[in-house]
Amino acid sequence: MNIRFYSRDERPVRDVPSLFLVFLAVALAAQIFWFILQPEPAAKARRLPSPPSVGVLRLLSLDDPPVASRITMLWLQAFDNQPGISIPFMQLDYDRVIAWLDTCLRLDQDSQYPLLAASRLYTFPPDATRIRKMVDFVY
Repeated sequence: MNIRFYSRDERPVRDVPSLFLVFLAVALAAQIFWFILQPEPAAKARRLPSPPSVGVLRLLSLDDPPVASRITMLWLQAFDNQPGISIPFMQLDYDRVIAWLDTCLRLDQDSQYPLLAASRLYTFPPDATRIRKMVDFVY
């Protein structure tokens, strides 16, 4: 049995217009040049931003508050692992963490997950002030 890996409708490369081949070569060279000009990536820690309003999160979740709450909680929990760096909990702004947790609770009042995260995850650093803030929030 003779198997052919090409069809009769295929044309050789020499049939491609030369202007198009020049364009492809220039595009490849530009891509390589652009890559060479890029600076080396550097790890830089970002600060925890203020949480968006409940209305904005509801809008982004197409008015599905439980989904918005869960996705927001996942984002908050993953915030300490940024590209190339891991931020210790001691460096997080706990007032903003509490604002994020409160936003998640306002989105889904039946969920206990933000309270669990506050009592188990964010009370891990051995800092009495931060622990007190989280315990007060849970209370």
